Amino acid sequence: MKTIITKPLVIAAGFALSLLSGLPVSAEEYTEKTVGDFTVHEYSTYVEIAKYNNKEATSVTIPAEIDGLPVISILGGRWDGDSQTPFGNSQIESVVFPDTLISIGQYAFSKSALKTLNIPDSVQDIKRSAFANCTNLTSVKLPNSMKTVPSGCFRYCSSLNQIQFPDQLNKIENYAFQETAISELILPDTVKEIEFGAFYQCEQLKSVCFPKNIEGISSYASTFQGAFENCTSLKELNISANMIIYGDAF
Repeated sequence: MKTIITKPLVIAAGFALSLLSGLPVSAEEYTEKTVGDFTVHEYSTYVEIAKYNNKEATSVTIPAEIDGLPVISILGGRWDGDSQTPFGNSQIESVVFPDTLISIGQYAFSKSALKTLNIPDSVQDIKRSAFANCTNLTSVKLPNSMKTVPSGCFRYCSSLNQIQFPDQLNKIENYAFQETAISELILPDTVKEIEFGAFYQCEQLKSVCFPKNIEGISSYASTFQGAFENCTSLKELNISANMIIYGDAF
């Protein structure tokens, strides 16, 4: 089934976004259709994955092309576990991403059964909480193009203990790795900021080696938690002389 849908397009804002992010701006119309197990939005020059319809599948390979057009985006949902997210609440244990992929939407894989994650370097934009609550997830390789780990990205991934950070990472946003199973944290020298709650209640975290150029570690603001608050096993910190630690970061 094909459905033609018109989306409002704010030209000035969209053009600015395109210039800043390098991401395409959505056309006014797309065709929604089913291709195999996927519901997709097909534009004139690219395709977005809107939904995965195989509820029994434990693995998925996302195609690089559909109808000769590159698949560049996986759409997101409105909240954690939203039934409208492409892979949220799914039985998917493994996913192969194409090297055409540019963006992954918020909550896109939240509460899925993912065990490992290898995100290609083509991905430039990952939205908040994209992989939150994946409790079986143990290891993650982030794309080299990634400069910010977004808010809540791996929050409540309680088995996650191996993370390969990109060499150009600048910032880890709030609650990005809250309540994960990380035991040792070695951050690349490019990291300059760690926001409040970023590693809150990582109870297995024993040692942290901070980058030499880091500018600061945020504490809580109003009701928010410190970046490393409640890391009850933390025994060793490698801190540079110039690093600023705000309030109750630990």
